[in-house]
Amino acid sequence: MAVPFLKMFLEYEPDEPQRAALEQASIVHAEIDREARSVLLRLELPRYVPEAVLNTAASELSKLYGMRRVRFEPHYPPEALADVDTPEALRALREEK
Repeated sequence: MAVPFLKMFLEYEPDEPQRAALEQASIVHAEIDREARSVLLRLELPRYVPEAVLNTAASELSKLYGMRRVRFEPHYPPEALADVDTPEALRALREEK
């Protein structure tokens, strides 16, 4: 069951541009490592969200909830991939190897 991202983190108050980018995000899977104080969240997003926005949100959530690391694994519908920044896409492909 998917959980709306901003409903999961009620204490998180992103600025308006980040809120607009994340308001349609849903968490479809979470891996929590309590000992390492880390979280991996698989997100479904209807439209492309730049890596910088996701990195800022991860950093802010880490600080807010006392986590060492918060990481997002974004998933987009095929039509959203036309908006992906080319250098960012190449970096993501290299990381997948």
